[in-house]
Amino acid sequence: MAKMEDNRLVRVVARLQNLPSISLPSDYPRPSGSNKLVEVAHSTDLSEQTCLSLLKLTLYSENGDDDDDDQAEVLNRRPTGFQLLLAAFTVLLHRYTGDTDLVIGSSSAYARDPLVLRLPIDPKDPFWAVVRQVQQVEKEAEADALPFEKLTQALNKNKDDITEGSRPLFRVRFFDETDEPKDNFIRSTSLTSDLTIFITRPPISTRATLAARISLRILYNSLLFTRARISAIVDQLSVFLRKVASNPLAPVGSVPLLTPEQRNKLPDPTGDLDWCGWKGAITDIFSRNARQWPDRPCVLQSIPSPTSLESQEVRTYSYGTIRHVSNVLAHHLLQAGVQREEVVMVYAHRSVELVVAVMAILKIGATFSVIGSSASSYSSVLPRLMRYTDPAYPASRQTAYLNVAQPRGLVVLKGAGVINPSVRQFLSSELKIRVEVPALELLPDGSVLGGCTTDDTGGLDVLKAHAHLADTDPNVIMGPDSLGTLSFTSGSTGIPKGVKGRHFSLTHFFPWMGERFGLGDHSKFTMLSGIAHDPIQRDSEYL
Repeated sequence: MAKMEDNRLVRVVARLQNLPSISLPSDYPRPSGSNKLVEVAHSTDLSEQTCLSLLKLTLYSENGDDDDDDQAEVLNRRPTGFQLLLAAFTVLLHRYTGDTDLVIGSSSAYARDPLVLRLPIDPKDPFWAVVRQVQQVEKEAEADALPFEKLTQALNKNKDDITEGSRPLFRVRFFDETDEPKDNFIRSTSLTSDLTIFITRPPISTRATLAARISLRILYNSLLFTRARISAIVDQLSVFLRKVASNPLAPVGSVPLLTPEQRNKLPDPTGDLDWCGWKGAITDIFSRNARQWPDRPCVLQSIPSPTSLESQEVRTYSYGTIRHVSNVLAHHLLQAGVQREEVVMVYAHRSVELVVAVMAILKIGATFSVIGSSASSYSSVLPRLMRYTDPAYPASRQTAYLNVAQPRGLVVLKGAGVINPSVRQFLSSELKIRVEVPALELLPDGSVLGGCTTDDTGGLDVLKAHAHLADTDPNVIMGPDSLGTLSFTSGSTGIPKGVKGRHFSLTHFFPWMGERFGLGDHSKFTMLSGIAHDPIQRDSEYL
């Protein structure tokens, strides 16, 4: 007997080597430190339609006709309702986590000891293949069932790492409540279990439908999940079972999980977005406002004082001033050859010059993006727009953004400081920059400087030649699909990816925001967002 148990232990340990660690997406961050649990119970009944789907799956035969087969063998191969529910739940875990190697604590109708089921799954697997896999894994686990304490001791025997040795074997459990109670096992693994599902079937009456009613009792850690999340899991389980009942051979990765409630919350892809209500580009709207109210304050900028004893200087720039200086910069970029939807990168800091640069780039139909500086002053802007490189980012990050954006123009704000030498080297050797404004600066009197370059400008300011065009809008025609912004993903899974934005999205968003939050023509808006993050488009463009 001891030798047989030893052989079972060897087989089980071999199957459970190098166990993965599941990490279910949660509504709240997992508490740090030791395991913390506030357990809540949620009970529900599966709908009659879902129970009928289970019955249909139970009767399914992959051979199409079992009449000629031995009936005892047919019944032996036929999955139980518990196995079908476990297979469907395994698919949900795979869809939620992306994991293809899952470990679930479970029970057995035939074995006294609990089971640890290790279930491989692939999104291309037909659902019926997952069902057969569950049957096979459960059968092997039942044949080699051992006391849970003995199993954990054997798995942790040669582990020197205390953290690794204390890691739970599983965080999800799936039981049939009619199995022999395993109170000790349930209590000993509750603290490390995020989610536990108990399946139960009420007494059957001949007056009831052929599909016997099935109930679920779900225990979950309320420090991680909301009740709404658990309800959504049950709803998606039901949706999945109804879908695969119609096609048990469907690949599990492509079966829709969308519930009716979730579908009602999603935007209608065929809905009217008021495409015919295109009011023109943000820059056109701004220019109309600036011509109508040229003297109205547009941007207030606070200049940090040298000492804490002195009050900050506040500079006020009117709509007319912002329009004029952005026109000067826009004509300079146009004459230098910047084409429609080409990217112009702004090396920026939080300032009025950032608003000017973004406005100028959009006026010529180009796409703006930003890399930034830690230099700071605070701007209060009445309307805004664009995308920037944050100088506060490390040089490697700035270089990654530049490599993705492939800009053809560069506008450096004077207050942003000097570009890192490695970034400057990348600009010179790897990119095809047609035009650079080396030091954009808006003076207190409303005039604008661009700085001097070492080329053929003869030491003159690069914007001087276009100063006479301050009152002339570029009038580059843009449509709703014209591109104006370039944002970046976080890059947490690799290199940041560029995301382009259309002008229609901008002009569609701002009227909604004004109506939703009660903003009017005398409202003030503070530019506090990180200048290389999407919200800066809101902060700098709501003019």
